[in-house]
Amino acid sequence: MSSNRSRRHIGVHPLVLVNVSDHFTRDHLGLGDTVKNKLIGVLFGCQTGQSIHVYDSFELPFKQGESGTFKMNEEFLRKKLELLTAVFPTYELLGWYAVGQELSEEDMFIHREFGRFNESPLFLMLDPNITPETKELPVKMFESITQVINDVPAMTFVDIEFSIETVEPERITVDHIVKDGGDTGSRVSPLVRNLGELQNSVSMLTKRVRCLEKYLRLVKAGEIPVDHVLLREISGICNTLPLHNSQAFDDEFQKEYNDTLLIRHLATLTKGVAATLTLQKDLKFCSSQSDPDSVMKHL
Repeated sequence: MSSNRSRRHIGVHPLVLVNVSDHFTRDHLGLGDTVKNKLIGVLFGCQTGQSIHVYDSFELPFKQGESGTFKMNEEFLRKKLELLTAVFPTYELLGWYAVGQELSEEDMFIHREFGRFNESPLFLMLDPNITPETKELPVKMFESITQVINDVPAMTFVDIEFSIETVEPERITVDHIVKDGGDTGSRVSPLVRNLGELQNSVSMLTKRVRCLEKYLRLVKAGEIPVDHVLLREISGICNTLPLHNSQAFDDEFQKEYNDTLLIRHLATLTKGVAATLTLQKDLKFCSSQSDPDSVMKHL
């Protein structure tokens, strides 16, 4: 059994890692510096022979008694699986994930619970405690095997190898996230950034055109000597400019300019209407309250 498992090819896709990291981040920000509750979820994907691909994951709510006993929300899990398999018929429950540093007896208990849904579930553990010097991905994958210890069979976790795999849409998405999320301190939208780059390019082009214009004026005035090679290059640049009907171009430009102003005006009106509706709701709430403190809290 163990030799067959060791030959399995396991591929984890980026969405799974993003989901697990996001799960921890939201819980961490909500509870402070320490994660008080265990964070677990379900790994979802497809398996064909010895090839396993973990494509997605979702969080799994559970209850934990005073004695530390774990009880998963099985009704939620089954409904979620029904919805997912309706959309992805080839997908199935492949295992579960947790956030932590060390394996525990509780992990083995949870692993046995997932054994009711998959005879050989995978267990992915994300270590949230990383440092700037950390070079390896803080993720480990485990499976369970049965070993005989002191003539007693017992299940233990075994660290197994896996690889990060992507398909073309995932690569495009990850590249987009890295490009837009690289500067965590900036809240500038991609549109504003692109427009800024366009403005810089136009400004640089304008400066160079004015420099050429100044040169031609000085040559015409006889203040500097004539450079025929440079004049031919300037003539070549001018000849590459597109020919167009000046009046038709001006009309089209004016039309686009007016459309832009109209869109901007409509956006301003929309913001004004939204602000008016918000003010109307606040006034309605204030008029219905007799307690000044509740009014101040609402505002």
